Parts: sequence; structure tokens; C-alpha cells
Amino acid sequence: GEEVYDDIDLKSTQWNGNIDARLFTPITPRNTVMLGFKGAIIQTGTMFRNEIYRIGGMQTIRGFDEESIFASAYSIFTVEYRFLLERNSNIFAFFDGAWYESETREDYVRDTPYGFGLGISFETGAGIFSLTYALGSQMGNPVLLRAGKIHFGFVSFF
Repeated sequence: GEEVYDDIDLKSTQWNGNIDARLFTPITPRNTVMLGFKGAIIQTGTMFRNEIYRIGGMQTIRGFDEESIFASAYSIFTVEYRFLLERNSNIFAFFDGAWYESETREDYVRDTPYGFGLGISFETGAGIFSLTYALGSQMGNPVLLRAGKIHFGFVSFF
């Protein structure tokens, strides 16, 4: 209970910042390369694990369970080739490379995980549906086909 907070300053300043940038470069009318960068940092005097970012999955680093990686700072670089089928429909191949650190009261972890795979996005009447198959590696472990992840995404229009 209360003894957890005995040696902690209960008033502190917290700093955080993030960036999410993408550059789309057409190669031909139906072929495009997307370069992306996402990053964030959070700093305070004392951080608990539940106060830091959770990355992994469709929106950050594919090939990992959703929000399975705890990070107080991270950067993710993405390279994605897209073959355009229609305006909002494409098939794609990608590589997501990341660096993160998790510095909390409980522990310190640093790693450079990566994920790669294939996917398809297609427009429906309700929005854009995405299906991705991805493999990933972290903590120097080998890529295992049996550990592949299937990510579903949907962006609705209204």
C-alpha cells in the first residue's frame, strides 16, 4: 500500500513530446514508397511502469502484440513499398525498425526490435480495411514463423 510512496516526491514536473511524420514518394503512377518516423519521450523524476508509453502492434511496430512493449522513450523508422490498386487500396511490404528504452522505478531496459511483413488495404463503403501479416524480433531473439502476427485495421469515413 502506502509504503510504496514513502521515498517519492509526490510533486514533480513531467515532460513529454512526440513526433509522427510520413513522406510518400511516387516512383511510378502505381508504385509508391512511404518513409515514416514516430518517436516519443516522457521524463519525470520518478516513473512507474503504468505511466510510460506502450508500443507494438498495427499503429507502431508491426510483428508484435498490441501495446506489449513498455517504453519511456522510443523511435520507430518505417519503410513501406506500396503497389496502388485504386486510390485508397494497395498491397504493401514493410520494415519497421525501432529503438526504445524503458526507464522506470522498477527496472531499465533498452532494445532495438524490428518487424517486417506484407499486407493489403482496400476501400469499402464504410472506410479502409487493412490486413497485415508480420514477423518480428526483439532482445536478439531469432524471427520465428510460428510467432507471426496478423493485424487488422479499419479507418472509417463519416
